[in-house]
Amino acid sequence: MKCLIYDNGLSGHHLEYLYNIHQAVAADSRNEYIFAIPESFNEKKSMFPFGEYNNIKFHFFPDKEFSPFANALNVASIAKKTKADKVFMISLMSTMPFIAFLIPKGVKISGIIYMIYLYSWKEYRFFKKLSHILKYLIFSKISAFENIYILNDLQSAKILNRIYNCKKFRYLPDPVLPSITRKRTYSRGDYGLPENSKIFLHFGGISRRKGSLEILKAIESLPPSDLTDKTFVFAGIVGKDVRVEFYKRTSTILKAGVDIRIIDKFCDYDTLCGLCSTCDYILIPYFCVNQSSGCLSYGAYYKKPVIATNSGLLKRLLRRYRLGIRLKNPHWRDIAEILRSPSKINIDPKRSEAYINDNSVDKFTAKIIRGLTKCDKEQV
Repeated sequence: MKCLIYDNGLSGHHLEYLYNIHQAVAADSRNEYIFAIPESFNEKKSMFPFGEYNNIKFHFFPDKEFSPFANALNVASIAKKTKADKVFMISLMSTMPFIAFLIPKGVKISGIIYMIYLYSWKEYRFFKKLSHILKYLIFSKISAFENIYILNDLQSAKILNRIYNCKKFRYLPDPVLPSITRKRTYSRGDYGLPENSKIFLHFGGISRRKGSLEILKAIESLPPSDLTDKTFVFAGIVGKDVRVEFYKRTSTILKAGVDIRIIDKFCDYDTLCGLCSTCDYILIPYFCVNQSSGCLSYGAYYKKPVIATNSGLLKRLLRRYRLGIRLKNPHWRDIAEILRSPSKINIDPKRSEAYINDNSVDKFTAKIIRGLTKCDKEQV
């Protein structure tokens, strides 16, 4: 069997997922794997020890923004050129619905879905609902689709199978960061952070949908006397959609004497591990609550409470594993209330370990490889 592993982005969790899968398929000498990824991989691959293996090849294409149609066309073209039997996509929805009609005949498709529409069904307008229904009908009815993995949401996978009368939707763990990234012990001094301050960390892409500006509004709303013992760290690339407002607000906050640190770049995993291990709280007041977040893994591993939106899939995961503080809404007023006097919450080590075990890298890769190489007998 020849399998194409495809991803058109390398930011955030993408590179991590590719590394996990790369390491797992290296042991499968009976099959051939082709990683089709952007050329910028050559600049980023040093973050993980990608080795060379006889059963793994790489196919590179130019880095650029793809529309769903262009992305699907790219997948189909590479699948045809490499004579792939199966295609696995790190982000399946980025090609929908076009991949269903462009993929070469006989090629089977699998991939990951992150955002689960079920949580926002009541808020969607008619045409948005129709769009989701059509895509999921295509998944369920067209034989080219083999395994559709729903990230970190077993319940939704079961519901989708029931709604669409199929067995294609499968639960997939959201893998905890690989052990290779956890290199050493860290101290606040490594990052110039004060020892006696409460550190609030917000990391990943800095954007509107992740509540980054709401955090700044919350800080602005509080008197400096409430913030003297607090430090705020923003680590990650500041998105174009918020860049002007973000720096305007941080400038105002800095002039007020508040301790705020900005690391406006793609942070390597060692940096993220260090910041998470030395902080007190992880801020994820997301508006996009219908999908999992890698921040939960960092919080669980380092036993740091997350301050997260109490809605959607995030609510379910926070409640099940008791990972932190649940915000009523991702609004600056609610964030400010917690920043003023954050709860002294002790993370339950047993629940954190349960999250880590349920979302281990081994379980993540085993599920994918099982689906690619043979019939997966599990229900979801």
